[in-house]
Amino acid sequence: MTIKLKNNATGLLATSISASDTGLVLQAGNGAAFSALGAGEYFYATLVSAGGTLEIVKVTARVGDTMTVVRAQEGTSAAGFAAGSRLEQRVTAQSVLDVVDQVTASQVGFTPTGGIAATDVQAALAEVDSEKVAFTRLDDSDGSSLVGFLQAGTGAVARTVQGKLRDVVSVFDFMTSAQIADVQSNAYSVDVSGAVQAAIDANATNGAYLWFPKGTYRFDSGVTLPVNATAKWVFDAPSGTTIRTSNAITLISRNPVDQTSALNTIQDNTLAIKNMVFRGSQISGQVGLDIGSIYGALFDNCSFLGLDRASIFRFCLKTVVRNCFYTNNVTESIVLTYGNWSGASTSNSQSNSSTVQSCRIFNRAGATSSISVLAASDVSIRDCVIEGANPVYGVYFDSLGATVVKNIIIDGCHLECTPTASAFYLKGTGGLATIRGLFAQGTLPAGAYLIDNSDFSGTNMAVHLVDTAFLPGPNPAGYLVKTAYPGSWYINADNGLFVSGGVILKSRFESVNAPLFPPVLVLGNNSSGGPSLGLRAAGNTPLEIRASDGSLGLTAGNQIIFSTANAVSINGNVCPQSTSFTTADGKTVTVRHGFITSVV
Repeated sequence: MTIKLKNNATGLLATSISASDTGLVLQAGNGAAFSALGAGEYFYATLVSAGGTLEIVKVTARVGDTMTVVRAQEGTSAAGFAAGSRLEQRVTAQSVLDVVDQVTASQVGFTPTGGIAATDVQAALAEVDSEKVAFTRLDDSDGSSLVGFLQAGTGAVARTVQGKLRDVVSVFDFMTSAQIADVQSNAYSVDVSGAVQAAIDANATNGAYLWFPKGTYRFDSGVTLPVNATAKWVFDAPSGTTIRTSNAITLISRNPVDQTSALNTIQDNTLAIKNMVFRGSQISGQVGLDIGSIYGALFDNCSFLGLDRASIFRFCLKTVVRNCFYTNNVTESIVLTYGNWSGASTSNSQSNSSTVQSCRIFNRAGATSSISVLAASDVSIRDCVIEGANPVYGVYFDSLGATVVKNIIIDGCHLECTPTASAFYLKGTGGLATIRGLFAQGTLPAGAYLIDNSDFSGTNMAVHLVDTAFLPGPNPAGYLVKTAYPGSWYINADNGLFVSGGVILKSRFESVNAPLFPPVLVLGNNSSGGPSLGLRAAGNTPLEIRASDGSLGLTAGNQIIFSTANAVSINGNVCPQSTSFTTADGKTVTVRHGFITSVV
């Protein structure tokens, strides 16, 4: 029902009414002053007698001067009223209350303020209500999209908290609460590899900064990075964060299906893995990283513990492995090699120009090698420590017959174990191995060598040994270096052993097939074009040059430079600057003024 109000409406009763009457009639024409009433409408009026008696009535219908009323309203009592008594349409207490109840919020004006733009109360309340609903959704999946963020500083642009948080993808974003709790407690009881793979897959197109919160992540299956040309990945974690497995799996891999895919994706995608621990249980087939077809990848401050092959890099040009720790891995710790996919070969998918720097490799007894470089050229191994139990090889370099693979640099390394075959195995097709600033200790076991370049394809690899601080004791046979002819340890543009910086070689050199020219100090090629052999004894100990079968294979034109203070013994013959002697294989060698003039 709707109340009606009217100003200055008054009239006089045409006839008297009793206390029980529910109708009244006004004098002719007086009714027009009062509110017209439709269905469901009403107004309040007050009867006033000549003696001052008051009664409030509720008028529910009016036809002309005749009204239907409900008597005794608002605490007043029904009474009789004589003809001529007044009836007035007044504002009463109840009429005010009724008006308040019946006025809608949309009928009440509102002045826009703050973030509210409405001009009536109803619309303003609706705006406030929508914000209230939004606040109740802050814990929903899209709640962070409702909260703003502004970075400090001039020029900063407002974003949502959701946008800010998505700058970094946490693998926890893809885990259940049970998985997160297992990781954080280092319980190693719940597999989370599927969740990590989901995080990778969700960002497969462009890659992401993938954050691994601290803890131990159990991998029952490995995860695979997509091979595409646009993905740029960073895997990062607090120190001590561990990815661990007890299965024969590769923890993280990325390899193309063929060489076409490798060439199409190597240039623009990037990968950096930092501050993570990869841990196995020393069973066959456990691999930490197997990464292929990446340019300029970085692996920094990571640890590899108890795996079979800790880290394998295939067709990873200019890869840097830096400040990493390798401990008790079964077969190999670091492998730089060529692609193993369809169409890849040793000449089209090498891991060239890569660097292993400031790494520590603590070997497990019997490991194949600490660092393997297979069909990769211009690799640098710098400032590394190789220690622990004795592996078969310290650094194993093999060109695998690739003519485009030429060089390796080993600089500032510290060898604190004695490999059972050789510390530095160098099998090339020509090329140069530079070993600079080496510190090695211990005594070589039987059959072992510091340097072994006796096995080669076509042309042996030259060795440049520079500023070596200390060398190990020779093997029981008395040899330090194993080499082979032709071309081994010669001094010319293509091959040879270069020794500089006052290096003292404290042992003999063994050749596997006879001829050997092992200089201790190199002075360059002589004018006749033959290789220059600088033979100089160090200290007061004569230098002994001996081939395993007693021969030398010297040729005319070789130059021998003698120390003025020390004699030089060649196969037991002490040589002045001009002499002749006969080798064990019956050849007569004539030396005149430091030059070999004939070998007959």
